[in-house]
Amino acid sequence: MTQSSEPLASVGARLRAASRAIEELESEYQRSLSAKAISETMQIGVDTVVHNQRSSLDYLANRLVEAATGAPAKKVYWPMQPSEAEYEGKLEQNLPGLRAARPDVEAAVKARQRWQAGMEWMGRLNALRNPGTHVDLLPQTRVESRRREVTGQGGGGVSWGPGVTFGSGVSVMGAPMDPRTQRPAFLPQGVTYQETVYIDWLLPDGRSALGSLREFQDALEALVGQLATVAGLKWPE
Repeated sequence: MTQSSEPLASVGARLRAASRAIEELESEYQRSLSAKAISETMQIGVDTVVHNQRSSLDYLANRLVEAATGAPAKKVYWPMQPSEAEYEGKLEQNLPGLRAARPDVEAAVKARQRWQAGMEWMGRLNALRNPGTHVDLLPQTRVESRRREVTGQGGGGVSWGPGVTFGSGVSVMGAPMDPRTQRPAFLPQGVTYQETVYIDWLLPDGRSALGSLREFQDALEALVGQLATVAGLKWPE
């Protein structure tokens, strides 16, 4: 990977590709939920997003090393070790010369590793990809969850989701709850009840597939912007 007049252009290209793929995936996601089956288009779409998101980190690592050392980067990878000790042990292999040339940039990279607090998303993204060059989209699970809400005359309300149960003698906003159905036995005047069914595809870690891709995208764009600032490299706001 060679250096250009805009070192982070390749990083931006991959993140834009991921963002476009997420937008295209949203409608297909809903069709797959309605059909209760993951379509081939959806599988390819998720694969495309994950590949571009994960690749953006390796391209970022390359550009940071190139900018710091002034030499073309070879075999440079974003560190994905699960602990600080392993990060240190692989530092020169992953980011050759970065600490010596720009200790401030290396420190910023270290502060944004998967084992740091608040960076757990990075390990989740990495887990979707094989140790090699291919993305492994693991089987996903379709799940339905219900959220119920009782709203009072003044507009205030109480809502609850799975895991909440009411015993006998409990009222919500004046509406007595039936412990058998977990719904209001009757509604006093001016009180309303609504039940919403949420349907989603879940990844093996129990998180929403589409929600996770959006989370990864937001986190990556923020991370690149932060490191660009530290390294003094141009990055669009």
